Amino acid sequence: SRLGPVLTVGTGGVLTETLDDAAVRLLPVTEADVRDQLAQTRVARLLTAHRGGPAADVDALVDLVLRVAELAQGLPPGTALDLNPVVVHATGAVVLDAAVTSGGR
Repeated sequence: SRLGPVLTVGTGGVLTETLDDAAVRLLPVTEADVRDQLAQTRVARLLTAHRGGPAADVDALVDLVLRVAELAQGLPPGTALDLNPVVVHATGAVVLDAAVTSGGR
């Protein structure tokens, strides 16, 4: 049976398949859901300040994920929206590539 639309967050870019680091939630999600989802990934450690660099703007990432989740709920069944990679800077988050595919329903 079909569960409904899901949101997956995790390691992106060229490391997606290699690291297998993702957390999945059924939509809709809340801010607390997204923060918990991010915390379940190994990539979350890269968002904190390390090696003298600034921490990533987690608030901007959470906002981006919430907006995408809201958008995804309006997509036709069988549609996938893939934002990969998303770069999170000290101030802001930027989607570098996006793809939409349809299941052909």
